[in-house]
Parts: sequence; structure tokens; C-alpha cells
Amino acid sequence: MGSFGGSKLTWNHPLPDSNKRAAWVSLIVFLEMNGLCWGPDPPDVSDSEAIMISIAAHELTEAEVAGRLQSKLANRN
Repeated sequence: MGSFGGSKLTWNHPLPDSNKRAAWVSLIVFLEMNGLCWGPDPPDVSDSEAIMISIAAHELTEAEVAGRLQSKLANRN
């Protein structure tokens, strides 16, 4: 579900500016509300940025985004 929301916010450009940042924040909030976090916590900025740019450029499908998320998720302690 997090990959769906993050992808749609990035692809559909609902805001005049900062769509990738809004999608990133919504993804992190969604994960935290569901007891998860992006590993490592705090996230590596370069890795996070690369994933969001790949999503925005349509280089990743929703399934690929979900797979990338699965590899980064950790339970919040």
C-alpha cells in the first residue's frame, strides 16, 4: 500500500512543486503509522533520493517499488 501511495503522488504531480518530497514524507508517515520504518533509521539520503527519482522518472513499476520497499523495511523497536 505504501508503494502505491508514494508512486501515485510522485507520478500524478498533484502539487505545483515538491511532489517527490511530499510522496517521501507520506511514505515515511504511512510506514510509521503501521509500525514499520525505513531501514536504516534515519534513512540514507542518497539511497532515498535515488529511489524517489527513479519512481518519478517511471523507471520503476509499482511492483518494483514494492520490492525495493520490502528490502528497506524494518520493524520499529
